[in-house]
Amino acid sequence: MKVYIMAADANNYQNLIPVDNGAFEIYREFNGSPLPNPSVSLCVKILRDDEMNKDLPKSDFPSLASHIPVFSKRAVSVLNELLIANGELVKMDCINCEEPYFAFNVTTTVQALDLDHYELKRFESSGRIMRVIRYCFYPERLKGLTVFKLPELPLQNVFVTDPFV
Repeated sequence: MKVYIMAADANNYQNLIPVDNGAFEIYREFNGSPLPNPSVSLCVKILRDDEMNKDLPKSDFPSLASHIPVFSKRAVSVLNELLIANGELVKMDCINCEEPYFAFNVTTTVQALDLDHYELKRFESSGRIMRVIRYCFYPERLKGLTVFKLPELPLQNVFVTDPFV
């Protein structure tokens, strides 16, 4: 089974950014567990930057954070069954959007990472994982999965398998 990192194309489509600094505390709650407050308010706006981001087209899957996928209302209507089976949708307050967007809190976690064969980079100061360079998964632990996170890295990538793609 193939596994893909779910990643928005931030260079070619619109990006969303938080309106206030308090959002980063809320982002940490998207950690593979159900949200403590499912009615949490995520206030965002479309990034408008004349040099970096001007005239980028809107997207059904805009960029926000690597561990928080965001979907348009249209994408949610198409993917709803797969999304609801694997997490929670949170309607976002977007101050300059033409249509609603939803943050997706992935709550399906599985210890599928083969710790003997993956390659990673650690922070020198603490030894914490900075990023995984090469993932290796136990195939038998991926059966039946469509969208998931790794419990070892809940604030990093979201993964999808062929049925989602």
